[in-house]
Amino acid sequence: MRYLIAVLLLLALLTPAIHASQRGDVVITGTVVIDENTVDPISGERGMYGISGNLTIEDNATLIVRNATLYFARGGNATMQVRGSLILENGTISGGRSNLTIQVLGNSSAEIRLENGTVTAYRLEAYYREIILVNTSIGPGENQASGIYLSHSILKSSGGIISGYPICVELYHSSLLGEALLENCTYGALMRDSSTVTNVTVSSADYGIYASAAFDLTVRDVIIMNSFVGIYSGYSSNFTVQDVAVNGSFHAVEVYRSAMTIRNITSDYGGIYAFDSVSLMSLRMENCTVSSMPVILVRNGTFTLSNVSEVLAYNASVHIRNVSSRASNFVIAVSSDVFADNVSLFPGDTGFLIRGGELAVWNSTVAQASYGIKAYGTNLSMVNTGISGSGFGAWIEDSSGYIDGSRFESSSFGLWIKGSQFSITNSSFVNDTSGLMLDGVVHSSVLNNTFLNCGVYLHADVDNVEESYLTNDLRGNVVNGKPLVFLKNASGIHVDYGGEVICVNCTGVVVENINVSNVDVGVSVLLSNNVTVNNVTTFGDWHGIYSTFSTGVRVLNSTSVNNSWAGIYFYSVSRAEVGGVKSSGNHIGFLACCLNDSLISRSEFSHNYRGFEWDRSHRDAVTKNIFRDNTEYAVFLDGCSDLRIWNNSFLWNHNSTTRFSPSAVQAYDNGRNAWNTSVGNFWLDWAGNNDSNDADGNGIVDYPYPLDGGARDYRPIKAQVPEFQEVIFLPLLLILALGCKVLYGRKA
Repeated sequence: MRYLIAVLLLLALLTPAIHASQRGDVVITGTVVIDENTVDPISGERGMYGISGNLTIEDNATLIVRNATLYFARGGNATMQVRGSLILENGTISGGRSNLTIQVLGNSSAEIRLENGTVTAYRLEAYYREIILVNTSIGPGENQASGIYLSHSILKSSGGIISGYPICVELYHSSLLGEALLENCTYGALMRDSSTVTNVTVSSADYGIYASAAFDLTVRDVIIMNSFVGIYSGYSSNFTVQDVAVNGSFHAVEVYRSAMTIRNITSDYGGIYAFDSVSLMSLRMENCTVSSMPVILVRNGTFTLSNVSEVLAYNASVHIRNVSSRASNFVIAVSSDVFADNVSLFPGDTGFLIRGGELAVWNSTVAQASYGIKAYGTNLSMVNTGISGSGFGAWIEDSSGYIDGSRFESSSFGLWIKGSQFSITNSSFVNDTSGLMLDGVVHSSVLNNTFLNCGVYLHADVDNVEESYLTNDLRGNVVNGKPLVFLKNASGIHVDYGGEVICVNCTGVVVENINVSNVDVGVSVLLSNNVTVNNVTTFGDWHGIYSTFSTGVRVLNSTSVNNSWAGIYFYSVSRAEVGGVKSSGNHIGFLACCLNDSLISRSEFSHNYRGFEWDRSHRDAVTKNIFRDNTEYAVFLDGCSDLRIWNNSFLWNHNSTTRFSPSAVQAYDNGRNAWNTSVGNFWLDWAGNNDSNDADGNGIVDYPYPLDGGARDYRPIKAQVPEFQEVIFLPLLLILALGCKVLYGRKA
């Protein structure tokens, strides 16, 4: 009876104040019950109670809202401070038109229980309190809201729903425990230091769980659905995620500069992605199953994966089977052992990017990649695997291993091996621009392979020339239906057959009367002496004729047409002779570096991008040659000295005509070379400048020809070299028959 009288007296005191002022504040100091029999002081309706100001529940006071609605009526900002107890049973607490902030304050054991009800508030804050949420929904109502904030507090839920906030729950030294649904938000749970989230479901959030610059965090027994990112951690540490299911997320977990442990996570779409090496090296994973998108596997674990789309690994052992993926980078692994079987990739960027460890790719295909395989310092095996339509089928550097029964097709570079020790057997290279590049490879074997419209380019490491050339074995290979002729340590042999010819450390060998087309290098003369290449035609190769670290090489009466880079390429060659050669339609007619004491004569260099490009060459003689219709300079000399260049004909190079133009000079020389003896060279644009530039009639133009780079031909001749007039004026149909055209890149 006394209790009832106290309540009636309190309501009698409050009601006149509410009526008297539409913004009056209410302070509860005892126990107040609002139920279905309460008459609203504002509207007069039963089961409702309106407040036009703020509401405070003092220490040791209790407000019970049962089967009724408590609402805040005035608009603007309103505050409900709870220092005592608040019990909601089958009722509603509504901010109405107000931006209602509910503050649960104090270090009190007083009960906060919201059961079978609805709360609409701009923000709910709890400090050092415990809130029990049973089958109750909390949302923002009509106004944009900031959500629930817990500091040193616990929110225990059974069937609670928190929905529609930018941040559903923000925790600082707090816990969100029990069955709760966080939905339709930007952040499901935003975690600060020393916080825990368990037994929660997050749906339709941009970020299901988000942690930034936090430590000592735990997420356990959580389900995240249809979120862009399931769990994000940035600059956080000691973060444990365990027994989590992520469904329909782009990334299950994103990690940036954080230290995390992830156990027993499953994802049906998005995987686990680390942005940086700090996260990659600090991440611990156990029993993670991801069926799509990136997965990071690190630190001394063994994992078997299927139906994944992208894998990142550090110090792990990873087995991947029965996968089809279009991810940009399928596997990126550091210090890991990766075994892939029956994998089909269309990566766009790189299929397998491996540094250290081991890579085994069996029974797989990679297509349309920048790099099908890119491996550094790796033990690699590749069996029954095909790579096609890529920039580099495989780039393998400083590695070891073997390739067997595999296929490289229609790539710019089928297989490029650099500084490694490898075995390549029973494989095929088909329509690659460059089939097999052996770049500084040692103690390797290339056996019983087939090449179609490509071949082998054997290239030495300049610091290890002899081992690069002498320790490799290339036998039993076929190029365009003909044997790849590989001669090592041979002497006095005559070669008149083959789809490609490679001479290593040979003496007195003669290669003649063959046509070597559509390969990497037509004829290679490497580390050899007195080798003659005579009456050989190369067409559509990377280099037509290639010689390095050799002496006495002779290239005679040969034709090199439409090669992607150089018709002839000499590197570190001395006492060579080139005569009676036609080099046309190449990128560079004759490319040379460190060519010394050699003679180039009676040859024609036409319709190339550049006729000659020589670097650091000395004491060579260039005479009785024709340079015509080269797109850029006929001769380009960089850092050369003591060359003698005389009695050559220069016609229509570098867009020159019969009249001289400073923008169409036919040659470049920045060194110390002689462009004349008693006579110089015939320059069509200089000799034909006018009819009176040889005043004394001695056949020498009275003015030096100025070359780009600073050199001069001091005795340019007035008339064409007689013995070459017939060659100079070849009919147009004959030129076209030679297939001359200018190439700027690699062969098609």
